[in-house]
Amino acid sequence: AILFVLIPKGLFPEQDTGQLRATVVAGQDISFQRMATIQNKVADVLLADPEVASLSSNIGVDGQNPTLNQGRMLINLKDGSERGSQTALIRRLKERARDVSGVTLYLQPVQDLTIDTETGPNQYRFSLQGADSEQIAQWARKLMAALHNEPKLQNVTSDVLEQGRAVKVSINRDVAARLGISTATIDSALYNAFGQRIISTIFTPSTQYRVILESQPGMLTSPTALDRLYIPTNSGASVPLGTVATFTPGNASLLVSRVAQFPAATIGFDLAPGVSLGEAVDAVIATEARLGMPEGISTRFLGAASAFRASLTNEIYLILAAIVVVYIVLGVLYESFVHPVTILSTLPSAGVGALLALMVA
Repeated sequence: AILFVLIPKGLFPEQDTGQLRATVVAGQDISFQRMATIQNKVADVLLADPEVASLSSNIGVDGQNPTLNQGRMLINLKDGSERGSQTALIRRLKERARDVSGVTLYLQPVQDLTIDTETGPNQYRFSLQGADSEQIAQWARKLMAALHNEPKLQNVTSDVLEQGRAVKVSINRDVAARLGISTATIDSALYNAFGQRIISTIFTPSTQYRVILESQPGMLTSPTALDRLYIPTNSGASVPLGTVATFTPGNASLLVSRVAQFPAATIGFDLAPGVSLGEAVDAVIATEARLGMPEGISTRFLGAASAFRASLTNEIYLILAAIVVVYIVLGVLYESFVHPVTILSTLPSAGVGALLALMVA
């Protein structure tokens, strides 16, 4: 029992499959064009490593990539006989990526067996959820800051991204009414210019093409460019948007996260070298208890970390059930209630040997 408590506990051992999944994270206010430039620089730096065979790279918001300031890569490594250990390679690639200013590179080995349905820059995730989104964001920042000082964790991240750039368009309704411009007209003009409105579809025998309405390239170089957008009046003339509205630059969230339909914040973390998943989970729980989180916020582990905690909860019951089944089978075999106990009495010594072997190996 003592060895069972003391032994480091994990879920799945880390494999070397010859592939790495990379997440490139830049500043929250970055543009698509700037992100593409940085992503290409990181790709060139990684391909310069002699143990990297090839990679595929993508940016933009999709099912796997939640925000524009993150890019994804799938790195294919050379054959195991032509390279060193995977751990040393990951460490070296991170050092190489530091030559590209303004980005942080997160690397994870691709595994054959995974539990997580969502991917991110970290291997394990922990969520806070409640009814008040501002309170969730506030405590997520506090918890993240505390976990940064936890030596058993590394690469602590959060999906609370509130520093995206935004422009608030405030409509002067009196002026707009005098010119016969409705709010819907302004909304439609903005969407036509920047919302990628589909206005038609061209069908061919083999495929189809969407016709997208948008402003000229370079229109969104600065918030003042909005004044070059013209709005039609009821008299048939057009006036600049700045005639009926004012523009206020500010910040906005890049991502609105939810877990079970409640506002949520997700904190990701990786294990420090030589630290087991059980120790890391205990460190997160202890940090949360030390901060004294409000009762209105509930927390839980997600993905692999959640499965790990569930497996520990059920493990004792599974062992007891196995012992009961073995006792019944032996009792039927020997037609005795006592002889099965004699055989089962060897289990403690066998368990000690197994746990000691795991610790040594």
